[in-house]
Amino acid sequence: PDHSHNQRHVNAAIFYNVWRYYQATTDAEFLVDGGAEMMLEIGLIGATEVDSFRTRVTNWLAEVGGDNGSQFIGLIGLVAGSPAATSGVTIYTSPPHPRYEGREAYLMSMFVRPAFRRQGIGTAILIATMNAAKIAGAGNIWLLATDAGAPLYRRHGFESRSEYMALVANP
Repeated sequence: PDHSHNQRHVNAAIFYNVWRYYQATTDAEFLVDGGAEMMLEIGLIGATEVDSFRTRVTNWLAEVGGDNGSQFIGLIGLVAGSPAATSGVTIYTSPPHPRYEGREAYLMSMFVRPAFRRQGIGTAILIATMNAAKIAGAGNIWLLATDAGAPLYRRHGFESRSEYMALVANP
């Protein structure tokens, strides 16, 4: 089943990557057109909510990037200088577990703009994200796949383990 409706945290990663790209390049055209396209497609961010959402994203990044060794890595995929895709991964140290302990990663989001889909961009940004996680010391990489994304992840060695469940604080 498609679980993308459960991925509210995905919005934060995509928004953050779009905003950081704009900050680094001042590419207002992308922010207005491509960034807006991404943010509207991932949903639920109205024009009046952008500033408060940006503040929430900043606070979240400060929390996950703190002294517990967690870090967030955001990537933007460019095609001919134009942002085509985004991905984000959180690296963290898992507590001791009977089968695994150490650094792990959670791939929080991958998004390819519609005009760039079916051209290998998803594969390229997935490989770049996996490499970034490995360089950061992660052993396992976890994710929650949509039906559309699952075949790509399987082709790169991901296996279905279980479905995530969530207790949403403010439904």
